[in-house]
Amino acid sequence: EKIIKGAILQAPVSDRDNRLASNPSTAEDIALARTIAETDPLELMPRWADDAPITAQRFLSLYAPDEDAADDFFSSDLSAQQLQKRLGHMKVPTLCLFSESDEYVPIEIRASYQDLANRICEAIPGAISGGIPPVILSGATHNCGGREELVVQQVERFLGMESISS
Repeated sequence: EKIIKGAILQAPVSDRDNRLASNPSTAEDIALARTIAETDPLELMPRWADDAPITAQRFLSLYAPDEDAADDFFSSDLSAQQLQKRLGHMKVPTLCLFSESDEYVPIEIRASYQDLANRICEAIPGAISGGIPPVILSGATHNCGGREELVVQQVERFLGMESISS
C-alpha cells in the first residue's frame, strides 16, 4: 500500500527568477558564492547576500543557472529535460496550484504563466497520469490571499479523486 497517495504543490515558484528580477547584484553574489564554495561549500554567505543565513553551496543551488541546482525546481528557463530530471520522481497524483498574482513571480513571467504551469505539470508523471491540469488561482497571491475558498474547493475535489481516497 502506498504511504503517500497524492501531493499538492501550492504556489510553486522559482527563487532564481524572483531574485534575478528583484536584486541587481545577483551576478556578483553568485561570483562571490563560487569563490567561497571553492574553499568551503558549507561556509555561510555574508549577511547582506540573502534574507536568511545560507551556505555558499545552497546559494549556488538556488540562484546559479549553470550549477547542478538541486534546489531549483521551477525556473522559467529550465528545459523540459531539466524539469523532468527534477520532478519526474513525483509519480503519485499531483495537484499544482499556481497563484495568478504571486508577488514572487516576476511580472514578465506571469504574462505567460499558463505555459510555465503546463510545462511544470508535464514533467510530473502524477499530474499527467492522473489527468490533473494545473490550476491558476485567479487573483491569488503567493499565500493564496483572497482566494482561500477557491483553494479549499480545488483541494476537496482533488482529495475526492478515487486514486487519492481509496
